Amino acid sequence: MGRLWQLGASPGIVRRPTPPAAMSSPLTARSLALRLSAFLGCFFLSLGTYLPFWPPFLAGKGLSAAEIGVVMGAASWMRLFGVPFWGRIADPPGRGRPTLMLLALACAGSYALFFVTQGYAWALTAHLILGFVMGAIVPISDSQINQATRDLGIDYGRVRLWGSVTFVFGNLLGAWLIALQDHDWYLLAVVLPLLATAGAAWALPRRPPGATQGPPAEKWRALFRNRRFLALVLVSALLQASHGGYYVVSALEWRREGYGDQAIAWLWIEGVVAEILLLAYGRNLLRRFPPAVLLAIGGLGGALRWGLMATGPGLPLLLALQTLHALSFAIVHLATVTLVARVVPAGRLASGQSLLAAIQTGIFISLSMALAGRLYQDQGAWAAYGAMALLCLAGLLALASLRRLFRA
Repeated sequence: MGRLWQLGASPGIVRRPTPPAAMSSPLTARSLALRLSAFLGCFFLSLGTYLPFWPPFLAGKGLSAAEIGVVMGAASWMRLFGVPFWGRIADPPGRGRPTLMLLALACAGSYALFFVTQGYAWALTAHLILGFVMGAIVPISDSQINQATRDLGIDYGRVRLWGSVTFVFGNLLGAWLIALQDHDWYLLAVVLPLLATAGAAWALPRRPPGATQGPPAEKWRALFRNRRFLALVLVSALLQASHGGYYVVSALEWRREGYGDQAIAWLWIEGVVAEILLLAYGRNLLRRFPPAVLLAIGGLGGALRWGLMATGPGLPLLLALQTLHALSFAIVHLATVTLVARVVPAGRLASGQSLLAAIQTGIFISLSMALAGRLYQDQGAWAAYGAMALLCLAGLLALASLRRLFRA
């Protein structure tokens, strides 16, 4: 673990040349990496508390499996509008920090609505608001890290992994609180870290080192004419959308099979630990393999994971399959953010990351969540996970068909 603490200055890492603007900044790579890590840590603590146990929480509010799939999918669908909107606002230098502060506070307020709401209609309304404000936090923060990677040599994987670490603690906290059947304490554990996230955003630099003004606003439309960017969006969205079934079905199905909430938390944690280990050595992977190859590896890992999950595996096989989260999610995410930084101009990084996230979550993941919820209710877990495996195969087919663009 000692090497993991060397967030911005890992021995043996060859840094890119630092531009004069970055060299003149009093903010060191290590200091900026620590601030970004703290921001991600606070946000993912809330996300880790929320994500595995939100379906059981909503079930406790009286929603059916199909309704849970719809409301969670609706939140993802709203990201299609919210994420590009906030990403465009965050593009100019100095705008990322206040935008992240505002979004964290808005997320806390959206979750707080569940203190006073009840029923399907209210849950749907709250999720629509939540989806509009929540989805942009990760892509905007990713663009901040990518800027720091370009200018100060920060290792993206070693900053991002601290979000995964706190996600683990959120899993444990969520499992304990949801088992108490006390919805108010559970919601409080989701809301408070978001308030801390806003505080961590305040500590970020007002203007990232080396940041330059991007092209005029109308050039934002050029992303839709960038064939390499659109190819990346399609492949990444298909591969990541396969997790929609995991988010909606896993906790419900494992509960049905007799696993307790603590056991469910540890199953999620196992996947996140695999993710952490991969991110810790992500730069070494990027040195050895082109990002497109990493996308292919992730797609194969996802198809294997969901295909075997559809068989209703026993605990030994289930434990083995959870380690494939390092491939189905982490390696795909690492390759995607690396390619975005290569195919999108520096002045449009926030818009590029946000547009990709909007399409990925607002269209693909929202539809996969709704589909998984319906298939699980009508046919069972085998149908939901089988559909997710097909999404991975579709992503691999798209990658093979568009390989010329990725080779460029």
